[in-house]
This record gives sequence, structure tokens and C-alpha cells, in this order.
Amino acid sequence: MLRYGSVNFLGVLLIVNGIAVPHLSLAQEPAPLVETKAAKNIKANDIAALKNLAMAAAAPTLDYTVYEYIECNVDWLHYCDANDPVDSFEGWQICRAFFTVAKQDGKTSGPSLTAEKWFTVDPVTPRSFSRYMLKFHAEGNGRPPILGEDSKGAILRLENVGLVLIPAQASYADRYAAGCDVPTGP
Repeated sequence: MLRYGSVNFLGVLLIVNGIAVPHLSLAQEPAPLVETKAAKNIKANDIAALKNLAMAAAAPTLDYTVYEYIECNVDWLHYCDANDPVDSFEGWQICRAFFTVAKQDGKTSGPSLTAEKWFTVDPVTPRSFSRYMLKFHAEGNGRPPILGEDSKGAILRLENVGLVLIPAQASYADRYAAGCDVPTGP
């Protein structure tokens, strides 16, 4: 569900799937907003169907869109750090991620993806993983909009953020055939 909001305290508000998490700062301006829109809520019976699909064919893949968008949008005085775990479902591992950088302006960094939650299907082959940590940053230039200063905020918006999943028991050969990422392990 898409949530819009404002903050009644000094700080930044991060909203992910309707859960607000404050990040305090010393700013005197209204707080910026990290905003997300979840693409689909997965129900318990959907997860059972996903487990059955994972067991069915040899290394099927599943495209799972997590967010229609996630964005950091700040004014000249604020900054925003998105640090969002993107997980696979039980019985699946991550093959690769997908997203589109829809808007990027001002001082930004990222997006970057770091593999986490490692596990071993076969001790001889590279390890598999079930989480990507998605990180990005946007920061205003710190110049006030008075006295002729060049005041500028920043925005970084990702759209169609998701994962290509492959069954947890898929072999390295299955991962290679599916074009999966093979990041270095921990």
C-alpha cells in the first residue's frame, strides 16, 4: 500500500510496507521522506504454492517484484540513506536482482546490492544466498536558499525493484544456465 506522510519531529522518515522508522537529525526544516510502494502482498497460501513450484521442474525461475518504486527525495538541508533487505521466499534462493533507475539528480550514491544470508547446497560449488541488501543515498548540497546561494536537494528513485528467484536446491549448473549472479561469499 502506498503511504504518504509528514513528520512532526526533526528527522527523516523511512516508510517500508507501511512501517515508519524515524531517523533523527538536527535539521530545522520539515523532514524528507523515503517512500516505497510494495508491488504485491504475498499471502500464506501463495507461499505454499511457491514451495510446490520450486520442487516441480528442474530449476524454474520466478520473477518477484518487491516494490513498484522506492525513493529518497530530500531538500537542500537533509540526507536520506536507504538500507533495505530484499529477501527470497522459503525454498528459493536469489538468482539476480532487477530494477530501473527512474530519477537521479543531485548528490546521490548507489544503488548497490550486497549478498547476505548465505547457505550451501553443495560444499564443492559456490554458496547460494537468500537476501540482497539494497543501499542508496541522496543528500542536499547544504546551501540555504537565501542570499543567492545555489540551493539544491537530491532524488534517487528506483522503479520495478525485484528479484529473479531459483529453487533453493538448484545446482551451480542450474544457476549458470539461468544467468544468475555469483557474488563472492562471506
